[in-house]
Amino acid sequence: MAAGRYHTGLEHAELEQRGQWKENGHVVRVSVVRGGGFGGLTRTSIADTERLSPPDRQKLAALVEQARLFDAPAAPEPEEPGPDRFTYAVTVESEGQTRRVTYSERSLPGEVRDLISWISSIDSHEDQIEPPGG
Repeated sequence: MAAGRYHTGLEHAELEQRGQWKENGHVVRVSVVRGGGFGGLTRTSIADTERLSPPDRQKLAALVEQARLFDAPAAPEPEEPGPDRFTYAVTVESEGQTRRVTYSERSLPGEVRDLISWISSIDSHEDQIEPPGG
């Protein structure tokens, strides 16, 4: 997936200050691709604001903000691979802009883990599971 322009931390702060980030639903879609693990399956979980209730839209926006994905490097420092470890690619799409950040299981920050867990727990999320190499 080609990465488009994304909100920088400053732009994000300006949107937040004007109240547009949360109230006007600038978070449109968040997808989480988890790969690896024992079976090597790829699981994609998607939360789309068009399918969320207003309180869930606000929660998604708050979790994206707390995860600071717009300020994170696209890929953290490399580490030694571990057997059966997961990798995560978190993508936020908003107003035609895309920001994708990848993490290893060990480098996954708690705030990003909270976002991933919440997306997986809501009834209105989409799930896709593919076999290795699928």
